[in-house]
Amino acid sequence: MRILSLALALAVGASSAAADELRLASVFSDHMVVQADQRIPLWGWGEPGAKVRAEMELNTASTFVKADGTWWLALPAARDHADAFAARTIEVTSGDETLVLDDVLAGDVWLASGQSNMEWRVENTYSAEALVQRGRVEGLRMFTAQRASVDQPAADVAGSWAVMDADTVGKFSAVGTHFALALLEDLERPIGVVHSSWGGSRIEAWMSPESLAATEAGADFQSSWGKGTAAANAEREAYTSPENVAAQPDAWKPCSLPFDMAELTGRNTGVAWIRQTIELPATGAGAPKPIALAFGTIDEADEVYLDGELVGALGDWQKPRLYDLTESHQAAVADGTAFLTARIENVYGWGGMHGDGTSIALRFDDGTSQPLTEGWSWRRGTAVRNLAANHRPSHLSNGMLVALERLPVRGFLWYQGESNAGDPAGYAELHPALIHDLRARFLPRRDGPLPFYFVQLANFLPGGAVDWPALRDAQRGTLELPRTGMAVTIDVGNPSDIHPRDKRSVGQRLARWALFDTYGKDVVPSGPLAQAAWRTAFSVEVELETFGAGLATKDGGTAVLTLEVAGPDGTYHPVSGYIDGSSLVLNVDAVPNPTHVRYAWLDDPVSANLTNTEGLPASPFELEIR
Repeated sequence: MRILSLALALAVGASSAAADELRLASVFSDHMVVQADQRIPLWGWGEPGAKVRAEMELNTASTFVKADGTWWLALPAARDHADAFAARTIEVTSGDETLVLDDVLAGDVWLASGQSNMEWRVENTYSAEALVQRGRVEGLRMFTAQRASVDQPAADVAGSWAVMDADTVGKFSAVGTHFALALLEDLERPIGVVHSSWGGSRIEAWMSPESLAATEAGADFQSSWGKGTAAANAEREAYTSPENVAAQPDAWKPCSLPFDMAELTGRNTGVAWIRQTIELPATGAGAPKPIALAFGTIDEADEVYLDGELVGALGDWQKPRLYDLTESHQAAVADGTAFLTARIENVYGWGGMHGDGTSIALRFDDGTSQPLTEGWSWRRGTAVRNLAANHRPSHLSNGMLVALERLPVRGFLWYQGESNAGDPAGYAELHPALIHDLRARFLPRRDGPLPFYFVQLANFLPGGAVDWPALRDAQRGTLELPRTGMAVTIDVGNPSDIHPRDKRSVGQRLARWALFDTYGKDVVPSGPLAQAAWRTAFSVEVELETFGAGLATKDGGTAVLTLEVAGPDGTYHPVSGYIDGSSLVLNVDAVPNPTHVRYAWLDDPVSANLTNTEGLPASPFELEIR
């Protein structure tokens, strides 16, 4: 019998040479956590027609590999042990091959997704040192999915499980880590986090095509993507062809690398095309062979072409570009000249390229390199909406969620919205649609809809054409769906940094919702949440859900700040208000016929002071007055 280590099996992956070898999906690895109260599904690939058998603690299940090389089976739910953290082993056998999963725990599994604030690593937070010093925590494991943006559902999502310890925790999602630690300490049962997020991503990228098409905002986004793709393809053909570019010499202006997008094009965001004709010294027998193109670090996305053929593309602002050249590319360059073009796109914040003559260079097989920092020219490209890899409709769903759908989870965590802040009305449609979509796609539970807990946007001064307060209110509106909860974070952000370093508070506030709503614990899950507003004889009253806690203010008084009221003309005016039991009472004498009231309606509501007696902030809100 040949026993493969799981690491080797995953490394083999989808290579054609090992197409018939027994393999498991990447989410099944050593140190994983399985959902304790559900059957344990396993799936993978193998030789068509072969029998596959799985065993864990004398429980077995078997199946046969289908004609397409895939298989699926499910073991009975994990048995209860006196020691909730008892490690288990799963063996999967087919013919003379056996895969062994070691150190498997049975507990609760939560799927965490969203954009950069969910992706944000522990090592970049205030709590990094404390978590490293804490060392190994056996009951906390995390699976981190690799980024993948694809136009069709992927069969697998690359990644692996890791136990929290001093060496691994720095790379963990910080919000996911603090959420899991809070649950672990209260429940005393293993917590696994399946972390699948991508910084800067839009919500549309995480939704299925069907769920997008079912909403007006989603259908418009899909249509825009189709038109944008056609326009971008036409531009690629025009700008990557040496003949087409040569016919428009005046449209290109000199530049050098690296570059700042704003300095080059006049604004941070958008598209810049750059070009250069690579010239090599005379070559002969035994001359160094060009083998790779180093292209610096690019914020955010690039496509690089050599004589009109794609060499490489990447949408990660943190990764240096190093693109291997095919034999045809090598031959083209070795002939003496080659036409190099690149499309550089930035969709948020600073844009451009970092590097020098070492990291922006043509590299040869003898270890030498030829700098490529000078001799470039550029022209503005069309900034096509939705073109970034992490914005494309359903592409992250296809690449980073579809392959996980058969995995039983206890619920979802979501931290996203910054990239959609330019369209709060659309988000008000899409956010509930995403929840329905995920609940329909993942395995249901008998005890009701899968819980979905999300983070409201933190305080920040974004600038530009975005509406931070309205996006927050669109998120608040999602609480109308059952089994949802929102972590309010207007007091733990950073007005000058979209990535606040206090992820401990965020994770713990999400955990409050899970403990209260999922596990039935006696905790206050949130600060006050506005429910309704109505006119009385002399004032306006706002009713708040307090979850049994009392209302309070940060300064200890009863006066509530940042309250505003609008009349029929829609113009808001500041008004005074105070706490009265579980309600707010507003003095509206200065606003005849008030129609709407709002609170903390600011990008950075630093003066907002309404909390509960546990110090949790009230959510900003806008309500129609009855």
